Amino acid sequence: MSETVYECHGDGEVEVVLSFLAANGIRAVTASLSSRSVHPFTVDGMGKISILVEEADAEQARRLLSAHEFRADDASEERT
Repeated sequence: MSETVYECHGDGEVEVVLSFLAANGIRAVTASLSSRSVHPFTVDGMGKISILVEEADAEQARRLLSAHEFRADDASEERT
């Protein structure tokens, strides 16, 4: 099973978070409710991209993201 540890609102942010987790030995994948080629922006949550990791890595991933200013509350905020 996988757990969502962060939600991104753009391709650049996705690449930074995935690279950061990989550099710390955590394998992550992305999931989205819509196609980025059709909806390359975020409106009311459409187009956001979830970062998922294995359950066993979720706590460590959240701790690392939080320690490096990728805060969980940032993930749930709507960005305009």
